[in-house]
Amino acid sequence: MHLQDLKHWVLAKLNLLNWTLEVYDSLYHEGPHNYKVREATECMSKFNPMLAERISLFEFKPRNPLGTYPIPVTIMQDIRRQENGGDYGIFTIKSVECLIKGRDIRYWVIQGRMNIFREWLTCYLWSHERGRLKTITKVMRRRI
Repeated sequence: MHLQDLKHWVLAKLNLLNWTLEVYDSLYHEGPHNYKVREATECMSKFNPMLAERISLFEFKPRNPLGTYPIPVTIMQDIRRQENGGDYGIFTIKSVECLIKGRDIRYWVIQGRMNIFREWLTCYLWSHERGRLKTITKVMRRRI
């Protein structure tokens, strides 16, 4: 989720099992930044139940006891934080990848790997465009 005012990206994961909105913010700290993140995610917490109702999600899933009330928002605390002001994009991308692959974000998405991840993503995008994904991926995986 892009936060235009902060020029920052955070990961907002809708947990359909617990019916919660889990927010992963690599730059989290108390103060105005945290308020803006909460403000943006509160908007999502109000919109998602209405969207779920509109697309008839509850015809296929047991009805949420909260109905169309806002979804509780949890700012995830037990994650690594970036050590600079510029790695939020790659932190977010790698966090999504970890959640999809079932990896533990705390041990995989760390500042020391950001340069390698940035290089890997650049090569991945370039090679995908050129149709040489398999070759480049093998080379980069040896480095990780």
